[in-house]
Amino acid sequence: MITGLIQAAQIEKYAEGLINEYGTTDPLRIARAEGFRLYHKELGGLLGFYCRMLGTDVICLNSSLSDDVSRLVAAHELGHGLLHCDAADRTVLPELTLWDMLSQTEYEANAFASHLLIPTESLLQRLGELSYEDGCTADSPSSLAAYFGCDVNLLLIKVKELRRMGMKLKLPFNPDTMFLSSL
Repeated sequence: MITGLIQAAQIEKYAEGLINEYGTTDPLRIARAEGFRLYHKELGGLLGFYCRMLGTDVICLNSSLSDDVSRLVAAHELGHGLLHCDAADRTVLPELTLWDMLSQTEYEANAFASHLLIPTESLLQRLGELSYEDGCTADSPSSLAAYFGCDVNLLLIKVKELRRMGMKLKLPFNPDTMFLSSL
């Protein structure tokens, strides 16, 4: 569990440690293994939320989300639960603006989700394998995102985080800070 202002490398190391420990990038499997209670409920326009109730960490996901979006929201909420559990003792952390990059806690949860769903080693390996014949190039973040089964903005967050850690990767454009708000 990490709390407070978190550096990029700490978030990556934490996510990668969970992947290695549990042998998966599946946020729902990891959450269960970490003792979270998971619920799928109709939440109207709310994508999901993380909270702590009576000492129990809870992630609730909107049951109307597609599997891909549900996985993304679950990874984000797991990030809140693991990185910001101290804040959950004071309030529910609802995802009304899931990808608000201006909030430090939201940005850190996004960064965690990007590291969990797109492991660094896998990304760097894929970048090394790219060829124009594949139709997937380093200049094509949407193709890379499709390869990892995630939104292109999550891939861009991952690249941005790796750049913050000193890797010399090209960021073709900045992620859309509100990319899930149109769901």
